[in-house]
Amino acid sequence: MKVNFIGFMEDVAGILRNVDVCVVASTAESFPQVILESMAARAFVISTPVAGVPELILDGRTGLLADGFEAKESCGRVSTLLDMADGDRSVVSTTHSRPPSKIHTGIP
Repeated sequence: MKVNFIGFMEDVAGILRNVDVCVVASTAESFPQVILESMAARAFVISTPVAGVPELILDGRTGLLADGFEAKESCGRVSTLLDMADGDRSVVSTTHSRPPSKIHTGIP
């Protein structure tokens, strides 16, 4: 497994086309757009349950959600992904072909 920390990039879509897994470890965030961008690029998404993320990621269906915000919880979900059979991973990746049908922003 190879991990790259690349810093600020202008061409996010170009980078995401080469990403297999996106891990969002945020503890405070309003709406992590990187999740939608990663799903559009068909990358597997693992995230903490920050803000509205549980509405974007249905655990085991459209990605994997950590149980909390500790690093060990996100690492545990990465281990879950590595232990998944290829067929299980492909079920999740095929759900990225369309955006979630309902996103509640809390804005009237």
